[in-house]
Amino acid sequence: MPKVTANSNYDAAEGQMRKKRKRRAATNALREIKREQKKTKHIIPTAPFNRLVAGIANNYQENLRFKGTAYSAFHTAAEDFIIKLFSDANSLAIHAKRETLQPRDLKLAYKMQQEEN
Repeated sequence: MPKVTANSNYDAAEGQMRKKRKRRAATNALREIKREQKKTKHIIPTAPFNRLVAGIANNYQENLRFKGTAYSAFHTAAEDFIIKLFSDANSLAIHAKRETLQPRDLKLAYKMQQEEN
């Protein structure tokens, strides 16, 4: 007789182990999305993003400096833009009856955002 624990797949009525169900890939992806949506911290790491902003600003004018609140505002705006872009692209993929994002979804979502503004 197999070892029975509280979380095992042992069916006492039949006296044998039950076959474990395999979940679809989309189920795991949705679970991961829900977990990420519960988080309140930034998605993009702060230090590399601040270096990127400083590097881009340096291309326009030497020795530009920003306050911490300015970096935070750039960071929030960039993440909001990226999240909206991917959300729109995901809606386009779902409309096309696909589960996977493709580059054409992102291009169309970006084009739609440009026309919106």
